[in-house]
Amino acid sequence: MDHFHSGHLIVNKDRKIIFCNTYICDLSDQPEKQMIDSNISQYMSKASNIFMDSYIFPLLINESIAQEIQITWVGKNGQRIAVVANIKLGLKGISYWSLYECANRDKLHSELLKANEKLEQQSQELFSLATTDPLTGLINRRELQAQVEKVIYQVSRNLSTFALLSIDVDFFKRVNDTYGHQAGDRVLINLANIFTTSLRAHDLIARVGGEEFVLLLQ
Repeated sequence: MDHFHSGHLIVNKDRKIIFCNTYICDLSDQPEKQMIDSNISQYMSKASNIFMDSYIFPLLINESIAQEIQITWVGKNGQRIAVVANIKLGLKGISYWSLYECANRDKLHSELLKANEKLEQQSQELFSLATTDPLTGLINRRELQAQVEKVIYQVSRNLSTFALLSIDVDFFKRVNDTYGHQAGDRVLINLANIFTTSLRAHDLIARVGGEEFVLLLQ
């Protein structure tokens, strides 16, 4: 038992430890002779003891086994250690415990959550790149087409109407040639701001070309 990288305990009906392996001693930072005949409750946090009394021990009486129970083990100087335990109830109230520190599992869970959050963020960024004009922040031609298809489906069911307005900035090339492309970009950005602040909440404005915009009015 001392060669297993997991803790093994035998606890009697009075909840006193009658056997423990080296892993348990190291986890508790106590010698075996001090742990033997001590009450297992002193090695668990107050919350874990309440959990054991209110749920785990009744569960053992009814089903004889409790699996993957996460409790807080208390080591020397009050160090709190998250552990996962499997407990089986045997004859005469004797219970057999196997447990291990779950720091690596919690670390893996945390890393998986971070990876998932990163994937979600990247997915949102990719969606934004695919649907948004980077200069003006308006939706692009592809997203406009998708929105128009949805609107056509809705109006066909509701027997309502919508309108598409195409806007082309006259003599825009002259602005770029005279004042430079940065000035032309500022014109487009200002136009986009005017459109977005002037439209109703359910209307859409898209930049579909260099100086071409389309308004979807519902």
